[in-house]
Amino acid sequence: INDEWPGYSLDLFSYPAHYSGDLDCVIIPHGVIMD
Repeated sequence: INDEWPGYSLDLFSYPAHYSGDLDCVIIPHGVIMD
């Protein structure tokens, strides 16, 4: 992963509200996609 890659936008995912101040983006490892 390139260091400048911003990750996937949080708008593409649903997540618990208590994480909203702690998350900037989502990065999905290749192994998760393959499972």
